[in-house]
Amino acid sequence: MTRKILIFHLLCLLGLIAFSLYSWSMLPDLDRYPIHWNAKGEVDGYASRIGVFWTLAIMPITQILMVALFHFLPLIEPMKKNFESSRSAYNIICIFLAVFLTSIGVILCFVLTNPGTEIAKFIPKGVIMAISLLLIGIGNVLGKVRQNFMMGIRTPWTLSSELSWEKTHRLAGRVFVAGGVLGVVMAALIPATFVLPLIIGFLAITTVIVFVPLVYSYVIWKNDPQKRA
Repeated sequence: MTRKILIFHLLCLLGLIAFSLYSWSMLPDLDRYPIHWNAKGEVDGYASRIGVFWTLAIMPITQILMVALFHFLPLIEPMKKNFESSRSAYNIICIFLAVFLTSIGVILCFVLTNPGTEIAKFIPKGVIMAISLLLIGIGNVLGKVRQNFMMGIRTPWTLSSELSWEKTHRLAGRVFVAGGVLGVVMAALIPATFVLPLIIGFLAITTVIVFVPLVYSYVIWKNDPQKRA
């Protein structure tokens, strides 16, 4: 992770920490606070004020762990030359993940600090929108990722066949972008009252996103005369 990317991550982290602490300080005075909702947007879990604090801390802690992980992974990558060739894609993915985690953290702050309102019903829409934008961002750079062990579609077939890796990532990039665009459209157009169909529809999209590159990588590998056994 370059210094600029690290600084960007730290700015996102500090901003989210500040917003989370501010949100927690603005909590209304209640005996218990809703912290979990079911697929219909109904509350099915409560916590004390300190419980809300630790719930709000989840995303900043996740950001810290992600920064440490993304800084450490390049150091142990066996295919360092290929990884360095993919450095620009790696940096872009780091940026999109930082924005994604920050967005989820902000959504969480708004929901937890507004108990008793209808805002919780918009959680699935907000989360699906954030995930969809993340898929679009990652999909746009997947085709630039060279064969490595730490990043990309790492199946047994892509790792033992350069042809399978290249073709799978080109296809996966298109599939990610298409799935992300469809997810954005669904989240924008489907009303919050139809949350269950929205979740089921997005799960169907993610299933396609996962299995199409998986199956395709095997098909290309099987027909690659230069694959490594």
